[in-house]
Amino acid sequence: LKLAGCDFIFTSGNHDWLLEGQRSASSYDVARLPELTSTFRPFFEQSLTGRSSCYETLGQWQRPGLGFLYGCAIVKGLLLIFVDNSNYQIESDQLEFARVQLANVAVDQPVVVLLHIPLMLPGMSLPPKELCGHQQWGAAT
Repeated sequence: LKLAGCDFIFTSGNHDWLLEGQRSASSYDVARLPELTSTFRPFFEQSLTGRSSCYETLGQWQRPGLGFLYGCAIVKGLLLIFVDNSNYQIESDQLEFARVQLANVAVDQPVVVLLHIPLMLPGMSLPPKELCGHQQWGAAT
């Protein structure tokens, strides 16, 4: 896309970082950040989120997931926030990042939040395995 002159936002999901068959792994997402910061680094760096001015509101934010597990870009006045919740959870750094971004946005600025898995909200009728934050999510679902 970059060679074609197209701007893009690269976000990841479990199909990018999940290494199937690792039975000795300590957790489901143990390979997540190492894979994203090595194999997929060029995609993130060339993405609009790799050089966005929306990071200015963060000051000296030095967290390992920034730009990989969450990030932002401003495109023609539209604030785009991405959060990789493909492990069925939103981590504390991701939530804090989103809160900082939303606290610093102008009231009239449009915002779009990009997620891998839909959030569990009142009135949602999707099965638990397809929602982030569903109280019945787990091995049985």
